[in-house]
Amino acid sequence: MSKSSGVTLALAIQGDMPIGFATFAILHPGPSATGQLYLKELFIHEQHRGKGAGKALMKFLTAYAVKENCSRFDWSSEKNNPEGLGFYRALGIAPLEEKVYFRLSGKALERFAKT
Repeated sequence: MSKSSGVTLALAIQGDMPIGFATFAILHPGPSATGQLYLKELFIHEQHRGKGAGKALMKFLTAYAVKENCSRFDWSSEKNNPEGLGFYRALGIAPLEEKVYFRLSGKALERFAKT
């Protein structure tokens, strides 16, 4: 396990108050046996949205991924989150159409674990 494995928290702070956060991890091995930074959550307090904190966190994460020799930076967003989707598109980041996201949860998770 590398020093960067595990979940990390990055805070967006204004003055002495946290106004947002990102939780992320570097997955090993990623593509080409390098790391893959995976963003689990990005959240900015509603009254601070649209003022640059989300973009600052994304730029921090991108720089962190480069510093840690990651070959890519991935995340997902809910289709029913137009603000989040619009935020990523405004950064110039287009969604991948070739990926399909799968999930097991609840009873289906329990049933599959027993098979």
